[in-house]
Amino acid sequence: MITQKDIAEIKNLHKEERCPYTHVAACYVVDNAISCIVPPKSMLELQNEEFFKYLDIAKNIFQPKSIGGKNLELKVNYEGLEIVDDWKNIALGQVMDEEALDAVYESIVANISSAENYTILLYFGVYDIMVRTEDGNDLDESEEVYKFITCAICPTALEKPSLEMQETKIEPLDRKWIIGKPKHGFCYPAFENRSADTTKALYYCSNPEYPLHALMENVLGMERELTGAEYRADLKGTIMGIVKSEEEVQQYQEELAVRLESIARDAEVEQKDTRITPDMLESLLKPITEHAAAVAKEYGKDCMGKYPKAELLYTKKQRDAYYARKQKQKGKELLTRASNSLARAGFGDLAGEIEDYLYKTR
Repeated sequence: MITQKDIAEIKNLHKEERCPYTHVAACYVVDNAISCIVPPKSMLELQNEEFFKYLDIAKNIFQPKSIGGKNLELKVNYEGLEIVDDWKNIALGQVMDEEALDAVYESIVANISSAENYTILLYFGVYDIMVRTEDGNDLDESEEVYKFITCAICPTALEKPSLEMQETKIEPLDRKWIIGKPKHGFCYPAFENRSADTTKALYYCSNPEYPLHALMENVLGMERELTGAEYRADLKGTIMGIVKSEEEVQQYQEELAVRLESIARDAEVEQKDTRITPDMLESLLKPITEHAAAVAKEYGKDCMGKYPKAELLYTKKQRDAYYARKQKQKGKELLTRASNSLARAGFGDLAGEIEDYLYKTR
C-alpha cells in the first residue's frame, strides 16, 4: 500500500539541490487535437526561473495528505498489460524517442474531452535511493535506482488583458498563453516502501469529484479507482433514493460520520486497513435509520467489491455539523428547563423572553 511517507519522499525531491528529473517534454493541445510537440530538453540546461516553474508544476502531482482524494493508488488491470509494458519501456528505459512519446500524447488526448486548451508535460526522473538507517538517516550506499515518469496535464489559457504605460501613450500588452497548475496527472511506476512497483501507478486529480477514469484504464492500463468524493456522492445518492428527504439524508450522513471517524481512528492506532463492507455499513446505520439494510445492499452493488476505507466515507465538515447540531439541541433543552423553573418561581417575564427566543430560533 502506498503511504503518505512514500509520496512525501518523492515530493521532497522537487528542490533545486535534489531535482530528480533529467529531461522534460511537452505537448500542446488545442480543441482536443495536438497542436505542437516540444522534444525532450535537459532540466540542467534550463534557466533558473524556468527550472523552478517546471518543478513547481510537477510537485503538485504528489499529495501525501490526500490519499484517496487528490492521490489514488492504481493497480494494474491484467487486461491492460500491453499498455503497462509500454510504460515500463518508457519509464525504466528512459525512452525519449519521437515515436514512443507521440503514442503517449495521442493516447492521452484520445481519452480526454476538454473545453479548454491544455499542455501535457512529461518528466523523466531518476532517484538514487540511499540505504536508510532505522533513525531515518541516509547512508552513502545506493539501495536501488528508481526510474519513473511524472505526467502533468495542465490547463493553458490566455492571461487577462492588461495595459502598459509608455512615455507618451498607453498600449495594450500582448497576451500570452499561460500554463496553469495541473488538473490531472500521474507517476509511473509507483514508489512504495522505498522501491519501484511496476504493477501500480500514482494518479492525481486537483478536484476529487471529477477524476478521469479513462486516463486510469485506457492510458495507464490500470483498474478504475474511485476517490473519496465519489464514494460519498454515491452513498448520498443511495440514501436519497431510499429515504427521499434531503434533511434526513444530511442528518444520517452527519451521524454516520461520527461512527466512521471512530473506526478510522482505531484503524490508525492499530495500523489496520479497515474497509467498510455492506455488513459493516448496515451495522453502523441501524441505530440511525430503519432503512439500514436497504442502503447497505445498494452500497454493495455500487462498490462492486471495492470497499473504501472508513475515512473516505465522511468529511470533517459532516462530523462537525453533527456536534454543532447536538450542542444546539442541548442548549435548547437547558433553556427550556430554565424557563420552566423561572415560571414556577414567579419570574414570568423572564421565562416569557426565553420562550420567545426559543420560538424564533427553532
